[in-house]
Parts: sequence; C-alpha cells; structure tokens
Amino acid sequence: LLLDTGRVSVKVLENKVRSNDPTGLPPILATAVAEARDVLGSTGDPQLADFALDRVYYLDMDDIAQRTGSEFLRGYVRVSVDAANLRSVVRTLRMGKGIEFLSGVLFSGGNLDTGRILNAVGSGGSLEELYTTSLLREAAEEATHILGGGPMTRFEKLTDDAVTAYLASAKYVAFGESSLISYIAA
Repeated sequence: LLLDTGRVSVKVLENKVRSNDPTGLPPILATAVAEARDVLGSTGDPQLADFALDRVYYLDMDDIAQRTGSEFLRGYVRVSVDAANLRSVVRTLRMGKGIEFLSGVLFSGGNLDTGRILNAVGSGGSLEELYTTSLLREAAEEATHILGGGPMTRFEKLTDDAVTAYLASAKYVAFGESSLISYIAA
C-alpha cells in the first residue's frame, strides 16, 4: 500500500521504521514515526497512532505551503484540514466519543479554528451553521442527516468535492503556480 513518491523511498522508510533507527530521515518524519510508535505502545490503539501521523502530515503540508509563499497552496492546505476536521467530527459523534476525544483528533491550520469547532460541538451547535460560509457547507448539511447512522458515502463524496472545488478555482488563473498545484493535487 506504500507509494514510492515521497521524499524518502519506500524501502528506506520500511527499513528505518522496522529497525527503529530514524537517522537519515527528515526530522519531521522521524518525529512523526517516534510519536506514532509511542502512542501505539502506550494505548495499543492504531487509530490514535494514525491521528498522530496525520497531525504531523498536516503540519508539514502547512510548513511547506508557508515557505513557498503560495497563497493558493496555503488555501489548499486550509481546506484540506477543514475537510479532515469535519470528517473527524462526524466520526467522533457517530462513535459516541466525547469532546476530549475530539480535541485530540482535530488538526490546526484550517479556516475554522479548532476551538470554534469544539465549542459548537460541545454546546450542541449545528454543523450546518458552523460551515455555512465554507466550501464544506453541503457536506456539513449531509453530516447532520447521517449522525444517527446510515451510509457515509454521500458525505465522504461531498467532503472530497469541496476540496476539488477549491482546486478547480485555479482554472480561472492565467498565470502562476495554482494551475500546476491543482493538477498535481487532482
């Protein structure tokens, strides 16, 4: 399931993780591996280890976007974080987990502040209201319908469609990096 398109080859990454030897890995990747390993070791929960890896993934994406100076790339990262956070809210609520669990699985760096999300969910606020001015408005509307159960297929598609809609906005930009970023992300 591993793709050999990253900064570190799959073979090197496999060897480094298996041997627990982070030397030679980019520092952020070494930190992510160590954190995920610690979380898995202390909790035995692979889902929490996955959240630890995802957190570093979004932090790394945000750092790269900041360093490029591309406002379009920064926007893509923000909407991607928002989509991931909306998915986390829905999954957390469907599993019957509380605010404490949710606070541990939300990612910073989106257009919606994690504190605002936690306040809305904690006070029983509407996801539709929270995302009303967001590209994720339709996904949030669908989320309210599936919180009690049922298939998440349409919700997942609407969430992906929101990110795709952001990327599609690049087609109106004649010059710059946004079209290339959109093409690569798609």
